[in-house]
Amino acid sequence: MHENIKINREDYTVLLMLKDRFSFTKRWLNYMAAIKFPYKVFIADGSADDQARHYLESNKEKFGCLDINYVRYPYDENYSVYYKKIADALGKIKTKYVSVSDNDDFYVVEGIARSIEFLEKNGDYSSCRGEISSVAVYAPSDRPDLKFLYGKAGDIVYKYYYGESIELEGSSQRVMRHAAKYDPTFYDVHRTSHLRMCFETLRDIDPENLYIAEGLTSFLTVASGKIKRLPCLYYVRQTNAPGSSNAAEAKRYDFFERMLLPSWSHDYNSMSGAVAGIISKKDDITMDAAGAIFMKAYKKSVSHNIIWSMNREDRREDGAFVKLVKKLSGLKIRFFRGAFWKSLTGMFGRDRKYFSAMLPIIDFICGEDK
Repeated sequence: MHENIKINREDYTVLLMLKDRFSFTKRWLNYMAAIKFPYKVFIADGSADDQARHYLESNKEKFGCLDINYVRYPYDENYSVYYKKIADALGKIKTKYVSVSDNDDFYVVEGIARSIEFLEKNGDYSSCRGEISSVAVYAPSDRPDLKFLYGKAGDIVYKYYYGESIELEGSSQRVMRHAAKYDPTFYDVHRTSHLRMCFETLRDIDPENLYIAEGLTSFLTVASGKIKRLPCLYYVRQTNAPGSSNAAEAKRYDFFERMLLPSWSHDYNSMSGAVAGIISKKDDITMDAAGAIFMKAYKKSVSHNIIWSMNREDRREDGAFVKLVKKLSGLKIRFFRGAFWKSLTGMFGRDRKYFSAMLPIIDFICGEDK
């Protein structure tokens, strides 16, 4: 922990959104206990069973170091129920700052503390975070029961997202910059009042298109204020955990096919109206002008996805050379805890601190099932 950053657990809450996958919830809780997570945790459980609640109740001593508020919600049978759940949970959270977590990912406390410190000093920023890295988890051959939970940590990517700070003064300028290099703000540290507004809007619009749902909260955040990306590790996502909603949705329709569904027009127009309303207020322009700005921004943000979708069949006909290049570019290097890992962290000079910050996570992953 940075010695100049003061920890106050009344400042911030992690909102853990649960839907099944209890084994990952169990690991998430054990990781937070292992690092003695110093802030509040709000668990909004929309699972089909009560395993998480029973696990917390039967391990009170282990989790005594954590400040947990557990709330049981109705089963997340669809996205409408999920949107209502997260809006309700944010209404119950009283800390000044909040961020949302998945149960297969890991926090770095210093990244949270530095994000809070920045937002405290900069009232014109909507959100802040450090870098988000990624890791895959592979069970050892003699412990198949560990599946994607513990074992070897590999396929580590230092920058999982490539977004940059957006610090332009105008709301419309920020929205255009965000569209040019889209970087979701979902995992950022937000001011709780702001994130509550984002998800209440999402709840009310209730889009069927999952990509519009994600884009809505990010565009609302950027339209409302500046966003900051700090040079420190903040969050580590697991890339090979089963049960991803995005992966399941992607198998049904590609991006362009979604735009041809009957629901798309309603979803887009509702999102456009919500974001344009903020642009209009912030920049003191008409709703029509703000709507035209958002349309231009949205076209810019989705154009590459549309082209990618429409050229799917062409890509299947790639020549041998193109296929070889793609294969080589997709090669992954697996790093394991030990002497090689330590020597690797020493090779990166100024970036060494990012890799060093991951070592407690690597150690935890490489441990036995907790």
